[in-house]
Amino acid sequence: MPTCLSGNELTARWYILGFELLNEVIKGLQPYNRKTGQPMPSPETRSKKNSLEVLRRRILGRFTVEESFTSDYLTMYMNRNINKEHAQKEIESLEKEISTAGSSWENYSPSDSEKIHISSVSEVLNYIYRLKDVKAFEKDHNLVPNEPIETTKALEALNGNEILDDVETNKHDQITKEVVDKQDGSPDICFYKDGDIWKIGEKGKEKTFFHLEGFRYIQFLIRRRNSFFKPLEVIHFGSIPEDNAELRFLNKIDIQKIYTTKDLSMYIEMLEKMLMPGMDQDKRDEINDRITNLKKVRNEGLSTYKSKADGARTNLYHNIKTAVNKITSEIPILKEYFEVGKSSTIKSGNSFCYQQENKKLPAEWILDKPS
Repeated sequence: MPTCLSGNELTARWYILGFELLNEVIKGLQPYNRKTGQPMPSPETRSKKNSLEVLRRRILGRFTVEESFTSDYLTMYMNRNINKEHAQKEIESLEKEISTAGSSWENYSPSDSEKIHISSVSEVLNYIYRLKDVKAFEKDHNLVPNEPIETTKALEALNGNEILDDVETNKHDQITKEVVDKQDGSPDICFYKDGDIWKIGEKGKEKTFFHLEGFRYIQFLIRRRNSFFKPLEVIHFGSIPEDNAELRFLNKIDIQKIYTTKDLSMYIEMLEKMLMPGMDQDKRDEINDRITNLKKVRNEGLSTYKSKADGARTNLYHNIKTAVNKITSEIPILKEYFEVGKSSTIKSGNSFCYQQENKKLPAEWILDKPS
């Protein structure tokens, strides 16, 4: 008998969608970390904890290696001379708010930002929930469960302290996701490559398309729907070549947040000050690699690298848009599944994502050629 249920199992148990599960969590259903079994506080509380640590380090003038690799800390570094008395009051206020909230989500308000909201939905789907909590919640909120769904031993990780096997977890999530995705009256949609051509459309009514690079990008995003990827990650289908240091560097740092060469020099200065005697060699090598790359950007011109980042994003958008136009001109009925833009099914911008949480779901995506 399982002691826990996954988020996907709950959506099937209550026949709801991801955003509705988020609403139930806000009402009081406690989520737990899938690997550690610890209760998970809301994104807002976790953000406050991060802010608390930042304030403490800013008072001390210290930064971690990991923090130095995010562009947000460049701004923090340039504004590090803060009023310590004011910061201490902020720390005390944050500590009180974090203590009051605990691990509850009851005062959490979903963000107006669609990207952040989608991220919150994805989180609650990836957490697990104690079965006894679920039953108590059902009783308190008059929820009637559907027929129980067969679970895997992966869901017993909370009590057994078992580290989940990724293959097993993915297999389980795929099974439960298929249950959630099934919608009466929704078509099965094919989107797969067959030799040199593509088969796209409702199952049994597929149309044949000559290859377009945009089809591959769309298929990649559909396979990983509701997850955001940087343009270079999509172009390389999630795996940037290990031997291409420049591409890996461009993907790792948001070069658009470094506005001037002066900012870049200050970022380099911050990293150089972190090279302390006795530092772990791997961390030292990582910092030195980052400094080398940043100096290369400075020497070759910041605008050159910004152009490269812009070029990757623009080319990706153009390829996807061309593919979408081809599909919707041939199969207009699929337009609701293939829209491109910041507020569309295929999100574009600094990150790309196929997101259909608030769209009519297909019964099944057929993304591989049937055997």
